[in-house]
Amino acid sequence: MDEHLVLIGALVFGVLIGRFSTSSTDRASKRLENKVDAIIEHLGIDFKPYENTPKEVLSALDSGERIRAIKLYRHFSGASLKEASEAISYLENNRKESKRIEKNRKPKYNKRSKRVNDMWAPITSFNILAHMYQPRSGR
Repeated sequence: MDEHLVLIGALVFGVLIGRFSTSSTDRASKRLENKVDAIIEHLGIDFKPYENTPKEVLSALDSGERIRAIKLYRHFSGASLKEASEAISYLENNRKESKRIEKNRKPKYNKRSKRVNDMWAPITSFNILAHMYQPRSGR
């Protein structure tokens, strides 16, 4: 009977130690993540963590298949279910915002690019060919 109590006590002790060591690791990881985020913000770096997301994931997301997008993201990145779900949520929110901004954005032209475009506008392949095959006078 005493042997069973010792085994149960050791098991409970092991579970508690594992639980507390995991939570301290999670807390340390979260602190490091917050520090990196603060450094990125302070330096003014435009950080786009999901910029290279595979096209299959984005097309599934655009067609409204959130679960399929999560599965595909997990397949391509090897992320856990929680990480993939967070990534897809981030992509959903930012893609909606970027589409709204893109829709309202006016094209920007500076004077030089407008001047260059105006200069090259009359030159088309038809004009070039017509100019090349004009009969030369005086020969």
